Amino acid sequence: MRGLLFIIFLFIFQSCNQSKELKKAVLKKKNEVVLLPDTSDSSVLENLTYEIKLVDSSGPSLGTISTKYLPEKGVLGFRGSLNRDMVSEGRLAKRPIEVKMDWEFSTAYDGKKTKFGVWGGGNGWTGQPLIINWDYKGIPATALASKPNAKKEVIISSLCGKIYFLNFENGEQVRPSLDTHNPIKGTAMFDPDYTGNLFVGQGINETGEFGFRVFDMFKGKLDAFVSSTDRDALRGWGAFDSSPIKVGNYYFWPGENGVLYKFRMLNGKYKLHSKLVYHSKKPSRSTLGIESSLSVYKNYGYFGDNQGNVVCVNLATLKPVWYFDNVDDSDATIVIEQEKGIPYLYIGCEVDKQGEVGFSYLRKLNALTGQEVWLNKIPAQSIVFKEKTFNGGMLSTPLLGKHQAKELLYVCISQPAKSSAGQLMAIDKRTGKVKFTTKLNAYSWSSPVGFYTKKGEPFVLIGDVVGNIYLIDGMSGEKIFAKNLGGNFEASPAVMDDQLIIGSRGNKIYKFKII
Repeated sequence: MRGLLFIIFLFIFQSCNQSKELKKAVLKKKNEVVLLPDTSDSSVLENLTYEIKLVDSSGPSLGTISTKYLPEKGVLGFRGSLNRDMVSEGRLAKRPIEVKMDWEFSTAYDGKKTKFGVWGGGNGWTGQPLIINWDYKGIPATALASKPNAKKEVIISSLCGKIYFLNFENGEQVRPSLDTHNPIKGTAMFDPDYTGNLFVGQGINETGEFGFRVFDMFKGKLDAFVSSTDRDALRGWGAFDSSPIKVGNYYFWPGENGVLYKFRMLNGKYKLHSKLVYHSKKPSRSTLGIESSLSVYKNYGYFGDNQGNVVCVNLATLKPVWYFDNVDDSDATIVIEQEKGIPYLYIGCEVDKQGEVGFSYLRKLNALTGQEVWLNKIPAQSIVFKEKTFNGGMLSTPLLGKHQAKELLYVCISQPAKSSAGQLMAIDKRTGKVKFTTKLNAYSWSSPVGFYTKKGEPFVLIGDVVGNIYLIDGMSGEKIFAKNLGGNFEASPAVMDDQLIIGSRGNKIYKFKII
């Protein structure tokens, strides 16, 4: 009898162990890095000429493709996430009625005259503040040792060339400023692994040092300057108006010289892994330049360029996966959203290469194949004022609706049809049809942001180029609040709870509260 009980006990014990091992195996399989295919479809072969320059064959694999950008960490890059969509979760206690200024900060002012004009200070297009939440529980002890006297830290990369570090609560400086000595048009990126690396591009060459910089913001020093004077580049203009992104073991940064860079930072040193150099086979599409920020789904990256070329790239190898022709200058950053497990892209273009009048081609594409789901052609125009051309169409990044507005996409169109002003449009994500249009007093290149009540009621905030701030009901398009609160809101806001930080052309940075 005892022998029989022992055999039964042994059987149960072995079964439990096998069950545990099976669970471990299943868990391990779930945690495996499953990359999307490394293939190029016919659209690439027919439309692109490209070369992948491998510099560091000893570099590690791409590594984990899970996001390092979490809302709890703050807003660490342009639009805050791999999908470039972390701008729509501002929280409101009740239906808002007003936008109030909490504080303002004055940057330096660069009054040098260049062939592109005077750049001044503050924030311009394609800029956006960053916000680090120092209350995030997962911050390494090495980073916490460099925490400033602030629960949340705002980082401003300014048109005056300086980078400022401010207390979110009161706008006071919490670290000494850093200087690139050139106007910064784009948005910086703080390393989501809290290494202290701060990546800053530049928009205009005033000093001859044209490229991007990596600062150790904890030590307050420059670690790397990477010149855009690249012998492999097919264009000599070396601005970096895009905001880089980190995926796995690597950083990715597209430039206006037409090159996509893949690199690491090792012990404070820049180490290039590889770069993608490409151009369109169409003679009319030969001009290069990427001003949009790279959007990411798993190991695929997406960008549009100033000739309307839309490219999907495998970030593991930098091999182009598919190509799409979006007609005209596509500087607005692509936004990604999943529906029933399938990722989709939303992208629009300007009216630039089309001439004085044309269309903003707003599209929804399947992110895996590049197949078009729908197209909405929105009439717009470019305007010449004092010998300078101001392009119309979509220059700002779209906003994905959430909660009660989950079926809506918000886009801002500058100079629509025969107007010199702007309009916010709510688009049905399923069909591409317009649900409502709200007219603005002036055109806007600033990207809209979203706020929600506890019930999920949506409200959209956007600024325009003459300093108006609009708070709009996200379901009806009704203007709840509209008032001139600044100088020129070209830059996009960064959102935290019921508050936002936004810069203005000139020399002002503002914090506003929604009440």
